Amino acid sequence: MYQTNPSISRALAHHVFVRIVEDGAYADRALDAALNQAEIDSRDASLTTELVYGVLRQARYLDFIIGELITRPLNQVDRIVRIALRMGVYEILFLRTPDYSAVDQAVALMGRHKARRGFVNGVLRTLLRKRDADELPEPSAEALGGTLVAAAIRYSIPTWLLQTLGETLGEDEALAWAESQQDAPKVILRTNHLEVSREDLLDSLDAADVSAEVVEGFPEAIAIHSGGAVTALPGFSEGAFTVQDPAAQLIGYLAAPKAGQHILDLCAAPGGKTTHLAELMGGQGKILAVDLHPHRVGLIKQHAKRLNLSCIKADATDGTDPQLLRVALERVSMGQPDAIILDAPCSGLGTLRRNPELRSKNRADVRELVELQRSLLDAAQALLPVGGELTYSVCTPTFEEGRGQIREFLSRHPHYSLVPIESEVLDPFATDDETLGPSSCLETWTHRHGCDSFFAAKLRRSK
Repeated sequence: MYQTNPSISRALAHHVFVRIVEDGAYADRALDAALNQAEIDSRDASLTTELVYGVLRQARYLDFIIGELITRPLNQVDRIVRIALRMGVYEILFLRTPDYSAVDQAVALMGRHKARRGFVNGVLRTLLRKRDADELPEPSAEALGGTLVAAAIRYSIPTWLLQTLGETLGEDEALAWAESQQDAPKVILRTNHLEVSREDLLDSLDAADVSAEVVEGFPEAIAIHSGGAVTALPGFSEGAFTVQDPAAQLIGYLAAPKAGQHILDLCAAPGGKTTHLAELMGGQGKILAVDLHPHRVGLIKQHAKRLNLSCIKADATDGTDPQLLRVALERVSMGQPDAIILDAPCSGLGTLRRNPELRSKNRADVRELVELQRSLLDAAQALLPVGGELTYSVCTPTFEEGRGQIREFLSRHPHYSLVPIESEVLDPFATDDETLGPSSCLETWTHRHGCDSFFAAKLRRSK
């Protein structure tokens, strides 16, 4: 006899999926809101989190499996039912949930709706029979028209993206990259060296029985292996660290701000890179962090306050309008900046491990973002003096948003040139480009470096 009510973990996960699908909510925010409101214990919270991120990482593959088990088109299945089926298939194939419990819980998500309960039960029972008979459907390169097409389904990656990366990296590396996007990312801390050394922070974590280790190749990074809230870690309230992926930590080193400089940081929320710039400057100088949305500007201020970085000012301003940016600079008595950092809005396709809801991005989404990036770059370059430097970064491996964007910028603005990467920290990530030149770009790749996939470059105004 099936339960009428699902467990709190499944109910919360199902609620989060509905928010993502129907309201367009970000997974991390919807999940945090649901967990905070429910006030459940750590075990239930862990299962909820695993279900949300795991199902999102595998969504396309799960839909393929479900589609092979039913007789009608998947898009004709009610969203609520489709979400429950995804959860049930995920538990059966990827978790150690007993089969009877995985089926029972998925059916329970349908409440007292008899037809839906029967449909979910039937699909999952069919899956169990096929799995036990070693007849589980899998994406076939022969049937689908190529290895990368099949792999895009298996790893829940947009087909167009994986085919593009195949042209850039070669098929084997593109497949390795796709597989790496299925790994759950570690929690990475960036040590605030103005407050504590990395060694002392590691010692304090060890004293609190928190499993942690240095991330080699990234001077301030520490990987956390223990669970629990980051806010409960020793040193959080004192501003000893912030959470930031290693790839994002490299952008500050590429910008290489100097003590006493005036820096303009565009599209800065929530402030991870802004605060790193301030730390690299030793807290000496002035940074104006700009974001379009006032509530996100508030996040920058909170971030700077917790890390004890008083040199950061924040303002809600449209970064595509040079005149508005000049007014914002005047408000903080800054004048012309010495350098500008633009961590541009992008497709985020280099962060699929931690933002799996972005797996539905299409080429049209990218083209819209390319236009916005171009407007932001054009506005930024107009504010710099001769000798001023503009650092551009995106957390995506797409050509249009990375190398292609920089090539077009230089064709529009010949008074700028690329600054070659010459840094012990950055050398492992420096990339040659046939058009831009040797060591002209910074690129990180998840399968090579164990971090998000970023592109960045630094430009200098010559006249």
